[in-house]
Amino acid sequence: MHRRAPSFALLALLAGLPLVASRCATPQCQINSDCPARQYCTPENICLQECAEDRDCEGRGVCSPNGRCVSPMKLDAGPDAVADAADDVAAEPPTDVAGDLAPPDITPPPDRPPPDVAPPPDVTPPPDVTPPPDVTPPPDVTPRGAYLDPCTSTADCQSMDCAPLGGASGFCTRPCSSRRDCGDGYLCARGRCVADDTGASCDPRAASMCAAYCFGNGASGRGHCTRECSSGRDCPAGYACQVVGTTPVCVEVEASCTRAADCDTNLCVGVGPSFSGCTATCRTAADCPQRMSIDDAGRVIALPPYSCQPFGGAQVCVAPVQGVIAGGDLAGSDPIGATCNSMPGAPVLCRSGVCDGDEMPPSCVQGCTPTGGCPSGYACRPWLPDGPTGSVYLVCRPAGRGGLGSTCTRGSDCLTGLCQAMSAGDPSGYCTRFCNDMICPTGMRCTPAGTAVGGTPIAICAR
Repeated sequence: MHRRAPSFALLALLAGLPLVASRCATPQCQINSDCPARQYCTPENICLQECAEDRDCEGRGVCSPNGRCVSPMKLDAGPDAVADAADDVAAEPPTDVAGDLAPPDITPPPDRPPPDVAPPPDVTPPPDVTPPPDVTPPPDVTPRGAYLDPCTSTADCQSMDCAPLGGASGFCTRPCSSRRDCGDGYLCARGRCVADDTGASCDPRAASMCAAYCFGNGASGRGHCTRECSSGRDCPAGYACQVVGTTPVCVEVEASCTRAADCDTNLCVGVGPSFSGCTATCRTAADCPQRMSIDDAGRVIALPPYSCQPFGGAQVCVAPVQGVIAGGDLAGSDPIGATCNSMPGAPVLCRSGVCDGDEMPPSCVQGCTPTGGCPSGYACRPWLPDGPTGSVYLVCRPAGRGGLGSTCTRGSDCLTGLCQAMSAGDPSGYCTRFCNDMICPTGMRCTPAGTAVGGTPIAICAR
């Protein structure tokens, strides 16, 4: 069954900041005599020349010996009054005169030497300063990645910590104190967030290479990586939460068996005339694997749950023998991904009771949630068995290798199983993730995307 995911757009707003510079002037004079001939010293201590002759003043008075336009009435007051005359001119603009009378021509007085002024004290000039050498600006630096951003080395990350991520490039990780700090699909191991490897094979007799724990059958050497849990809802699809020593961990249950050694839990139980499968110990039924809900012509039906029953001196998870698919007992214990017969009326040998006939070949599927996820090698992603307008299920499907943000054309290209189309009609897209934990890599935001059958909300990281 093919489904195109909805497209999303994110508008980025850019803002620029102005650059402000300031400049300070160097004092040139204290009094008029500090300036060259026919210049005067302004209150700002700068030598200035307003005029060279009377006509340069154009109605503002006459040109003084110091090169300044002043009122002619104050020219005879002596050189010390030149500045006062200028102030009067600025404060009292000339008044228009009616009639044909014009002021007489005024011949400016001859240049007079300035009054004796005590010379300024000796000032040692500042030493010569060598200008700084040309500095080459640093090259453009690409911002370092935040949590979940792709990386190939520690220098790519703000945290200076690049963690491996399956077969793809790594991701920028961060310190943590619990799994809650890392989000769905990641574990807190040795103080840092790492990819969840629950379900990957390991040998319980050897040194563990798992992120958290290796659980298994010491007699046979069968085992898988696992993580802590509080109930079956915390575990991947098909896994139960079993107490080992004093620590509850996720253990694989949905697998066929004919003897105890076939199971990592070393527990194989038969129920009814034809069912035989692995199981786990339990405290209550909440420790057992979760079952799917199905949409039967608009009526949502929860498949019968596991029960926690006494067996061999312990409490174990017992699969339901009464099915709702085809109205009969469960006929087999085939796990997620096993090939199944999707023909009408054929017995369903899947432990989940659900066979996906849209896949080639048809395969067993099991319901999942973003929090619990799927075993290693599988990803929790949407399934629309009735077409784009039908109900949305979340089921475990084989995972790909693409990390977040990498190019994809279908969900199986991505480690998360989620390929988001760039736009309607565009076959290419990018790998993304569920964000019920509200965590997205740089450049993406968490966007609600509806609700799956069973009431699980869906939100994905979208650009």
